[in-house]
Amino acid sequence: MMLKCTVCGREAKDAESALDEGWLPYFIEGLEDKGPCCPDCFDALMYEDKDGEPRLKDEFKGRIIYANELRIDQDPEPHFCVVYN
Repeated sequence: MMLKCTVCGREAKDAESALDEGWLPYFIEGLEDKGPCCPDCFDALMYEDKDGEPRLKDEFKGRIIYANELRIDQDPEPHFCVVYN
């Protein structure tokens, strides 16, 4: 089963290879769990909290349109992360 990064849409061929490459099965934005997440998006947008939980950095909360959240004005196959300033 192919996995797709929730943030950027990057694909991994299966869960085992994704975990070997450093993908995260989930991350937390506010009170919601999201995921999976590729290592590049984690490095750019997230951090591990004191309990070791992967969390979205505060400056990005509520500002990302995730690859799996379609909007009418967007391409139905997004392959990038959109961050509003």
